[in-house]
Amino acid sequence: MWESRRYGVDSVAYDPSSGFQITANWADDVKHLGAPVVRFKIDSRPTDDSIEAVLPTYLSLASLYRQRGILPFAVLTGETLRTGYDERNAPLDGSNNNAYIEAFSHRAARIAQFLKGVVDVFETWNEPNNWDPVCPNLSSNHFGSMLYYSAHYIKHDPTINPDAKIISGGLFYHENLPGDGVTPGWDYIYLNGGQSGQGGVCTEVGVYNSAGATFWHSTYGGYPWDYLGVHPYHSPKTVAGPALDATRNYQLSKDDPGDIWVSEFGVRLDNNQPQQATELAEWYNLVLGRAYVGAAVWHKHEMFPKDDFVNAFGLTNYNSDGTIDPSQHFDSWRTCQGRTGGF
Repeated sequence: MWESRRYGVDSVAYDPSSGFQITANWADDVKHLGAPVVRFKIDSRPTDDSIEAVLPTYLSLASLYRQRGILPFAVLTGETLRTGYDERNAPLDGSNNNAYIEAFSHRAARIAQFLKGVVDVFETWNEPNNWDPVCPNLSSNHFGSMLYYSAHYIKHDPTINPDAKIISGGLFYHENLPGDGVTPGWDYIYLNGGQSGQGGVCTEVGVYNSAGATFWHSTYGGYPWDYLGVHPYHSPKTVAGPALDATRNYQLSKDDPGDIWVSEFGVRLDNNQPQQATELAEWYNLVLGRAYVGAAVWHKHEMFPKDDFVNAFGLTNYNSDGTIDPSQHFDSWRTCQGRTGGF
């Protein structure tokens, strides 16, 4: 079922800090857009001590999408359980675990249990290779352990959600991968190992070579993810296609035949809506022309008045008076989806 739903949008669901949450009308807008998949983030605020206070809200909001035939999936990230760089990357113990990974993985399992049947696909962390400020948010070995323990607690306990699907947290394409005519970049190094980071000062074992991934592979087969997540923001006419193909070739070389999920990608507005619309169509032709791409999720659905119209990505403008105006690349998105018309 999921494999046939290849288009999607990234959308806000709930902002606990402001109290904003989507409505039935909002979900109707996403339905009208023609998005069969929607991605949303789970934020633990107003308190980080427990996730329990916000889970009923997320269940209610995700249900709005399911009631309209839209399949939601949740990204569990640093805002699902907040801590600093040093705590995230504290030394791993003899079980290749630390306090943050253990707490995060149990929280991921609790979320998967509470949302079971409404949300059954989870992206575990978000852009772990993004620098903070020099080395990755999570070392590749720590990320492998996080994927292992999250998948273990979610899938191997029949009371949680054994049928859940895990997307490895979207890998941010800071640089290019082998196969596009350049020196291997940070993204490849984060997967395979080597010196990375700004200035090459960070040593990575590589996610595929991490203790968590290799133990899962040798014990259960496969890896502690069902889909490999990537967030390419390259120019589609130059390096994005070869970079995706190189990622796929490397993935297959590691005995990982699962789909790649482009769980987030987009084109900045730069005050040029016609160009943004053109590039959106180019992106979808590029991404969805590759059979190994299981889903492509556009970042993002909404644009608010407060948004910077240089850096904005949204398909729809949500005005302060509550009215909605589709951007020019809204129609381009619908054309890619095989739909026509507007609001």
